[in-house]
Amino acid sequence: MILSFSAILLAASLVAPDTNEFRLDEGTGPYVFLDSHRHDLRPGLRISSRVKFDVSANEKGSMTIVQKGDYSKSGCYAQRVDPKIEGSRISFFVNTGDGIEPRVSSSEPVEAGRWYDVDAGWDGTNAWLTVDGKTFRKNKTGSINPIPCAGGLKVGLGFIRGAISRFSIRGPECISPLNLSISAGMRISCNVKFLSEPRMGSWTIAHKKREYWLRYTTNGGKKGRFEFFVYLDGGWEPCISSPCRLELGRSYAIEAGWDGEFSTISVDGGRVYRAMRGGRANRDSGKLAVGSDGVIEVNDLCLRGGDSEAVKIGEFRTREFMPRIGKPVHLVGVLRNLGMSLSGFELVATGDGDVKVTPSRIPLGTIAEASSVPLEWKVDAGTAGSAALVFSLVRGKKKVATVSKTVVFMPEKEPDMSAGAWNPPIKPGRTYYIDSAMGRDSADGLSDSTAWRTFGNLAKIILGPGERVLLKRGCVFNEELHVMVRGSAENWAEIGAYGEGMRPQIRRNRDINERCAFLLDPEYVVVRDLVFCNAGVGFSAVRRNEGRGHILVERCLSHHIEGLYRFDSHGIPEWMGAKGPTAPGAIRSYGIHIGRAKNAVLRDCEMYQCSSGFAVSGKDTFVSRVFCHDNYAHNTSPHPFNTASRSWMTDCVFDASGWHASAGTMGIMLSSNNGLVIRGCHFLNQPDSGSPDQGGIDFENDGENCLIEECTFRNNAGAAIEVLGLVSPQTRNVHIRRCRFDRNNTSRKNGPSEIQVWGESDAPRSVACSNGLIEDNGYVLVPGVDFYVNRSPSSNDWSLAGNRSFDFPEELNRAYPFEDPPEVSVCPEVWIDSFEAALFANVDDPRVKLSWEQTEGPANVKFIDSHSLNTKAQFPVIGDYRVQLKADNGKLWRTDRTAVHVIPKGDRTFKVWDFSKNLDSQGWKSENTGVEYRFIPNEKSIWSSKSYPVYMACGDYLVVTMNNSSQAGISTPDEVSLGVTCSDSRVNAMRIKMQNHTNSGRMRIWWQLNESAPAWSKRNSVAFDVYAMDSDDRVYEIKMPPCGQIKQLRLSFSADGECVTGTCRIDYIWLGKMFCEVDDSSLDVSAKLND
Repeated sequence: MILSFSAILLAASLVAPDTNEFRLDEGTGPYVFLDSHRHDLRPGLRISSRVKFDVSANEKGSMTIVQKGDYSKSGCYAQRVDPKIEGSRISFFVNTGDGIEPRVSSSEPVEAGRWYDVDAGWDGTNAWLTVDGKTFRKNKTGSINPIPCAGGLKVGLGFIRGAISRFSIRGPECISPLNLSISAGMRISCNVKFLSEPRMGSWTIAHKKREYWLRYTTNGGKKGRFEFFVYLDGGWEPCISSPCRLELGRSYAIEAGWDGEFSTISVDGGRVYRAMRGGRANRDSGKLAVGSDGVIEVNDLCLRGGDSEAVKIGEFRTREFMPRIGKPVHLVGVLRNLGMSLSGFELVATGDGDVKVTPSRIPLGTIAEASSVPLEWKVDAGTAGSAALVFSLVRGKKKVATVSKTVVFMPEKEPDMSAGAWNPPIKPGRTYYIDSAMGRDSADGLSDSTAWRTFGNLAKIILGPGERVLLKRGCVFNEELHVMVRGSAENWAEIGAYGEGMRPQIRRNRDINERCAFLLDPEYVVVRDLVFCNAGVGFSAVRRNEGRGHILVERCLSHHIEGLYRFDSHGIPEWMGAKGPTAPGAIRSYGIHIGRAKNAVLRDCEMYQCSSGFAVSGKDTFVSRVFCHDNYAHNTSPHPFNTASRSWMTDCVFDASGWHASAGTMGIMLSSNNGLVIRGCHFLNQPDSGSPDQGGIDFENDGENCLIEECTFRNNAGAAIEVLGLVSPQTRNVHIRRCRFDRNNTSRKNGPSEIQVWGESDAPRSVACSNGLIEDNGYVLVPGVDFYVNRSPSSNDWSLAGNRSFDFPEELNRAYPFEDPPEVSVCPEVWIDSFEAALFANVDDPRVKLSWEQTEGPANVKFIDSHSLNTKAQFPVIGDYRVQLKADNGKLWRTDRTAVHVIPKGDRTFKVWDFSKNLDSQGWKSENTGVEYRFIPNEKSIWSSKSYPVYMACGDYLVVTMNNSSQAGISTPDEVSLGVTCSDSRVNAMRIKMQNHTNSGRMRIWWQLNESAPAWSKRNSVAFDVYAMDSDDRVYEIKMPPCGQIKQLRLSFSADGECVTGTCRIDYIWLGKMFCEVDDSSLDVSAKLND
């Protein structure tokens, strides 16, 4: 029998049996066939295809042509191109019950762009592979009968790009068993066709009396639903259903199943609907009824039996909160039998190294169907920091189930990694200097006078112990810093700054595919005193293998790191289809990212206007005195991330650290943290953007033994703390102690409560499994908001003790007198025609340490008294400068920033829109941008996303997006006069500073006068040239005629009605009198920022 298959999509990635051609590009595949016994591994199986690869083999990832089942499962087979590190050859695997290896492989690596004729199969004794007529064999014996393997055949997995032609599978006939009894793990797959329109009622697709029933139900007409029932504990309900509109003659691909906890159904590869369904099954000797005569025709029926030994071992947690090194702990768990009654089994526990687990063997006796057995062990890891445990369910020599668990032990004395307590040893050796203004790459780079100009020479070196790369202060670099670093425990390497003035900036082009700095597999390195901005990714240090690292990042600033969240969700037209920087590392727009490192410290750093301020993962990580704030990236600013174990986060300020994201925003998201302490942190002012969540701490999933202590949660739109889970197990052993909760959940989100434990009626116990202790906290509630709400029907092991309610915040603060972060506000933006300005600020605490700093500008600023609240500052040249004031009380700190604009002598400022306040467009409205809401689907619905049009003031800019629009523009309100008069003695010019990242090369300013009709007239306008797809900010000067008092302004992004696509980021719009006459034919009389 020969079967051919097609790549015509029914829905999602499910395919129908019509043709045999596949095209594999970005965003396509894998193509999935409905499960069928005809695809099962059996002697005589033969897979044939003609294959071409558009790309060479990936370094580590494989390119899979076809695969059936999981590699670890008996009956799996797969044909692929091995990753580059394994030889890039075509290989064929079969698992006949003794593992997937050995494989059979071709002799030569594949070449991109070439067609290969490939055949592979199994004859019961050997796996064989033929490539372009040359045959290779490997001994693999197995059963003469088909080896079942559940799951649809998949074509085109992994990194494969290219085409597959003439694809077919041949083999002996396989017959589906039609007397299959229900058991946990059973699945039904079939194609259903309606021969006539069914009358009102239910119509059988497959039915086994008092066991399971797949059917179609309608109330008449074209609307109906596919339903799947399992008969448990003497009843059919509840069932699970998938709505469907009927079309006569069309084939519907149906998949349904029951795993002992849930029943599921999906139609045409679409959404999988599920219902919680547990209990004892009934097994009947009756026959299976298939189809409904004259109404429903059933084809390709595939019945898969479940496991007779369907067991889950898990729900582990330690009885002791926060295990300590040197002290044994008690580990509890549960064994759940989802299948038939079991007997004669025992549970074997083993630990790695010198770890002792008692008892090592637990006899289980008889385990009834749909029952559970509580478990407990004593674990003694000695002086080790973790214990890796393996639990195996065995009967004789047969292993039925195996599960692992790692218990993390915290040190008895917590380490202090603050700058005042610890600094790594650095004995300066060879130092490389880089000066973007005066350096020469042909020099040796070993002194200030012989500095390099770019990062290009760093590719030739490995930074060893005591060696340093120093960037000159005041310099701006527009390239990615990438260097190999191998310091030592006795002498760390360093990447930092030298000279005087503002911190060196790595400032990119606001391209989502760009990154500022990237360290791969660094060891013993300090990164300090740098600024990362205007990129898709800021700073990223990544270990490919866990267990080594030692990284310190301190006194760095990241800002305007945006766009990477869920694919194409950013809403920026010119970024569509871009996936971010290549190579290992961040796949999101992190301001600072430390990945998979051991012993990593992030301290005294600041992040604003980032999609995610920072992310840390690994083990033994420390985040201290971080100020993460005002991250207003529309569509893509969910939260920072901490996914590290044996980790500490202390004295940090999260102030609006997330803004808007389709899957929710929070102060920080935690995941899989085994041993985490958050102490003395403040989670403040998470805004309401209409996104889900919008609170303080999100315990997203997994993890155990987390302590939240002496933290403050204030004025967040959502719950202060959420314990989620959704599809993965919830965090266990959560301890919330001596915290302040001050009027959170102002938008009455989840709960609504200050602390919310998620749960739904159909949530399985394996997911809704959290527990914790909430003690000695104080709170002031928003009316209608509770302190604690637990929505989970199974997460009931939570205790509350000694929590106190207060009527007023002042009472709360007296009872919990924690240090608050300083409140600091600096003066509004300054416009001067001289080279000295007076800067002033306000702080709420006179004891704080103050420090003025320049963060942008064309030359270094001199502050007369940089540690005073009010100071004069000297600006060397005409241009735009940003400065900020840091207020530090020794424990917590904040900054506030302003700008100083030095304009030519004699120029006068009449009106300015500076867009310096987040979410305040200062009256300007967008018009006819052509940008629309988009839904971005994913084959896993939980990863689908949304993208909303971007028009907002954020991060000191007014951001305007447009898509294929000839009329896109922004305008001031029409109901209020600007109060500005254009005349020879008053306003005669406009300055617009912006990055024009659109295809427009010419724009137009329009104005309406107070006495004129509201219609726009071209005679009241002036066009000006702009740089298309500009890489940075630029100042445009436009001559304004003496037209009189202006009522309204409009900026058109296309001067002559040409369609425009892209983004404009407007720093300011200035109206004033220029002392020197404007040359209106000039394109740009001001240099690019920092040139």
